[in-house]
Order: sequence, then C-alpha cells, then structure tokens
Amino acid sequence: MKTEHKSKAIEILTSNNSVEVKFNVPINDSYSNVHEILITRCDASVIKKLVNEGFSLFMTDKGLDVENFN
Repeated sequence: MKTEHKSKAIEILTSNNSVEVKFNVPINDSYSNVHEILITRCDASVIKKLVNEGFSLFMTDKGLDVENFN
C-alpha cells in the first residue's frame, strides 16, 4: 500500500474512539509477508468510510485486512 493510502486509512480509523487496530501483523508467522493494517474491532461507520474512500477489506482469521490496490 502506498504511503498516502496508508495515511488516509489511519486518518479514518483514528476518527472513531472504539477502533482497535494492529499494524504489520505477520500472515504466516513470518515478517516477510504482513497485513499492513489489521482491524480487530470497529463500528460499521468506519467500515463504510473506508469502502467509500476506495479501500478493500478482507476478513482473515486474525481480523479485517485493509488494502488499497490503486
């Protein structure tokens, strides 16, 4: 994910007090491949804002992965 996309996602996530986020979480217990932004708890309004800004969200066994493919 590009730096400006990551910054925008963090801006959206920090606009709500009930969000729990983890950064650079290993996918298979190896830091060579990580979830850059992983949501573990949030309100539906945050998800809606992320989707409206063009982010793709994928459910994993560790949480909700935030991606932007632009």
